[in-house]
Amino acid sequence: MEYNRNLLQMNLHNHSIFSDGKYPVNSLIQQGINSGVKLLGICDHAGTMKTSSLAFPSISRYRRIVRNIAKHFTSKIRVLVGIELDSSINRTPELHNLPYDEINKLDYILFEYISNPNWNGLNLQQMGYIKRKLGIPLGLAHPDLSFLCNDLSIDQVLDILENNSIFIELSARNPSKYRNFPEFFKKLHKRNINISLGTDTHNCLEDIGSILDPINFVKEMDLQDHLISRFFL
Repeated sequence: MEYNRNLLQMNLHNHSIFSDGKYPVNSLIQQGINSGVKLLGICDHAGTMKTSSLAFPSISRYRRIVRNIAKHFTSKIRVLVGIELDSSINRTPELHNLPYDEINKLDYILFEYISNPNWNGLNLQQMGYIKRKLGIPLGLAHPDLSFLCNDLSIDQVLDILENNSIFIELSARNPSKYRNFPEFFKKLHKRNINISLGTDTHNCLEDIGSILDPINFVKEMDLQDHLISRFFL
């Protein structure tokens, strides 16, 4: 099967100095260009106490600055601006009082630690309630399918994802989180569920282009038609 290389060259999980990343936005973008990435997401932490993080009132300023910087690179790369939310109520006190008006001006949002009992993360069913308040794509950052499919069957998890238009990330940081679940992705292939690729970039610029394993997995499982990049490129 012939694959659209541009759709595969996606990395939607990169942190900048706006939260706990080491590098400024322009450096991340330039590295994305150097690495051949066509769709780059700046996705800083917001509202969590676990690490350096955007305060919710700062989301508007963050969005404007990232988009203004991205304007200088539009001929070479498409840049999206999102945020990553920690779904642990213990570490994100305002999780049930999110500033949806500001969040909905972003391009997408990622939630981490969904259904993770170690961090008391929100369960997958609760994502449906949040998604109904969003007008932007909602995705699961580096999801642990062993947790998602613990109390629910694979089909039940896929039903929730599909019915609520929730996408999932293939994280190059931990390929076992998707490679250990081929049956999940065989079934996902028949569903209307989107996939993103990411590296959870923090301290190493070269991570931005290190998406070979997720790309290979997409090819192996014939998942190109599920890539969320097709809606942005």
